[in-house]
Amino acid sequence: MEQFIKILNSPFGLLVSGTIISGLLVQYITAKWQQGNWIFQQRFTTQRTKFEKEMLQKYKVLEDINGTVATILTHCQMVVVGYTKRVSSQQQKEMTRNYNEAEITRMKDRPFGDEV
Repeated sequence: MEQFIKILNSPFGLLVSGTIISGLLVQYITAKWQQGNWIFQQRFTTQRTKFEKEMLQKYKVLEDINGTVATILTHCQMVVVGYTKRVSSQQQKEMTRNYNEAEITRMKDRPFGDEV
């Protein structure tokens, strides 16, 4: 045992024990840092995926609203133009029916019948 203590107290023994201790300590610190970094990346990826999904859903709703409004406005313009240009009664009825069908479709597509 005394021989071992003498070796550890020698400059070479201090060098070897310092190398062993610092090697283990550096590996431990690096492993903890990498684990923390991995956890951070997982959280970031999860949050980004959630955000992208929410944005995609909102974009789809906006596309649906845009399409519905465009359809209603187009049919409404046709009805107004039909009355303004004094087209035949049959054409006016057809344009009014198309407008009404577009409006009914819009009402069916709206969740819970909420007003916009």
